[in-house]
Amino acid sequence: MDADDVIPFGSLKLGFIIFELSVRIRWCLGILQRLEELDHLAKKFHVKCATHEAWLAGKPEALASTDYLGASLTELRAMRKKHEAFLSDLGAHDARVDRIIAIAEELK
Repeated sequence: MDADDVIPFGSLKLGFIIFELSVRIRWCLGILQRLEELDHLAKKFHVKCATHEAWLAGKPEALASTDYLGASLTELRAMRKKHEAFLSDLGAHDARVDRIIAIAEELK
Protein backbone atom coordinates (compact mmCIF):
# COMPACT_ATOMS: atom_id res chain seq x y z
CA MET A 1 0.00 0.00 0.00
CA ASP A 2 1.33 3.31 -1.09
CA ALA A 3 1.00 6.55 0.88
CA ASP A 4 -0.93 8.01 -2.07
CA ASP A 5 -3.56 5.24 -1.76
CA VAL A 6 -4.49 6.17 1.80
CA ILE A 7 -7.52 8.44 2.16
CA PRO A 8 -7.02 10.91 4.96
CA PHE A 9 -9.43 10.58 7.87
CA GLY A 10 -10.42 14.24 7.54
CA SER A 11 -11.65 13.64 3.99
CA LEU A 12 -13.81 10.71 5.14
CA LYS A 13 -15.27 12.78 7.93
CA LEU A 14 -15.98 15.67 5.55
CA GLY A 15 -17.61 13.28 3.07
CA PHE A 16 -19.84 11.88 5.81
CA ILE A 17 -20.83 15.39 6.91
CA ILE A 18 -21.68 16.34 3.32
CA PHE A 19 -23.75 13.17 2.94
CA GLU A 20 -25.62 13.86 6.19
CA LEU A 21 -26.30 17.43 5.12
CA SER A 22 -27.65 16.31 1.75
CA VAL A 23 -29.98 13.81 3.46
CA ARG A 24 -31.25 16.50 5.82
CA ILE A 25 -31.70 19.00 2.99
CA ARG A 26 -33.75 16.47 1.00
CA TRP A 27 -35.85 15.80 4.11
CA CYS A 28 -36.40 19.54 4.65
CA LEU A 29 -37.34 20.01 0.99
CA GLY A 30 -39.86 17.19 1.29
CA ILE A 31 -41.38 18.82 4.37
CA LEU A 32 -41.48 22.19 2.59
CA GLN A 33 -43.21 20.64 -0.41
CA ARG A 34 -45.81 18.99 1.84
CA LEU A 35 -46.40 22.31 3.65
CA GLU A 36 -46.94 24.04 0.31
CA GLU A 37 -49.44 21.34 -0.68
CA LEU A 38 -51.25 21.73 2.65
CA ASP A 39 -51.32 25.50 2.24
CA HIS A 40 -52.86 25.11 -1.22
CA LEU A 41 -55.43 22.64 0.14
CA ALA A 42 -56.29 24.94 3.05
CA LYS A 43 -56.91 27.85 0.67
CA LYS A 44 -59.01 25.62 -1.58
CA PHE A 45 -60.97 24.41 1.47
CA HIS A 46 -61.61 27.99 2.60
CA VAL A 47 -62.84 29.08 -0.84
CA LYS A 48 -65.14 26.07 -1.21
CA CYS A 49 -66.55 26.56 2.30
CA ALA A 50 -67.14 30.27 1.72
CA THR A 51 -68.89 29.51 -1.57
CA HIS A 52 -71.10 26.91 0.07
CA GLU A 53 -71.90 29.19 3.01
CA ALA A 54 -72.87 31.95 0.57
CA TRP A 55 -75.16 29.50 -1.24
CA LEU A 56 -76.72 28.47 2.08
CA ALA A 57 -77.47 32.06 3.11
CA GLY A 58 -81.21 32.57 3.30
CA LYS A 59 -82.11 28.94 2.57
CA PRO A 60 -83.50 28.09 6.03
CA GLU A 61 -85.78 31.13 5.97
CA ALA A 62 -87.02 30.31 2.48
CA LEU A 63 -87.74 26.72 3.48
CA ALA A 64 -89.60 27.80 6.62
CA SER A 65 -91.77 30.24 4.69
CA THR A 66 -95.55 29.85 4.98
CA ASP A 67 -96.38 31.98 1.91
CA TYR A 68 -98.30 29.05 0.49
CA LEU A 69 -101.13 29.39 3.03
CA GLY A 70 -103.01 32.13 1.18
CA ALA A 71 -101.64 31.46 -2.30
CA SER A 72 -103.66 30.78 -5.42
CA LEU A 73 -103.24 27.62 -7.47
CA THR A 74 -101.04 29.44 -9.98
CA GLU A 75 -98.84 30.78 -7.19
CA LEU A 76 -98.63 27.31 -5.63
CA ARG A 77 -97.49 25.82 -8.94
CA ALA A 78 -94.81 28.50 -9.23
CA MET A 79 -93.71 27.77 -5.65
CA ARG A 80 -93.58 24.05 -6.41
CA LYS A 81 -91.37 24.70 -9.47
CA LYS A 82 -89.14 26.88 -7.33
CA HIS A 83 -88.96 24.16 -4.68
CA GLU A 84 -88.12 21.51 -7.30
CA ALA A 85 -85.35 23.76 -8.60
CA PHE A 86 -84.06 24.12 -5.04
CA LEU A 87 -84.06 20.32 -4.56
CA SER A 88 -82.15 19.89 -7.81
CA ASP A 89 -79.64 22.54 -6.74
CA LEU A 90 -79.35 20.86 -3.35
CA GLY A 91 -78.50 17.57 -5.06
CA ALA A 92 -75.75 19.30 -7.02
CA HIS A 93 -74.40 20.80 -3.81
CA ASP A 94 -74.17 17.36 -2.19
CA ALA A 95 -71.26 16.59 -4.51
CA ARG A 96 -69.62 19.88 -3.54
CA VAL A 97 -70.00 19.08 0.14
CA ASP A 98 -68.44 15.67 -0.49
CA ARG A 99 -65.44 17.41 -2.11
CA ILE A 100 -65.14 19.76 0.89
CA ILE A 101 -65.16 16.73 3.20
CA ALA A 102 -62.48 15.03 1.08
CA ILE A 103 -60.24 18.11 1.31
CA ALA A 104 -60.81 18.23 5.09
CA GLU A 105 -59.73 14.59 5.35
CA GLU A 106 -56.55 15.37 3.39
CA LEU A 107 -55.79 18.25 5.74
CA LYS A 108 -55.95 16.00 8.83
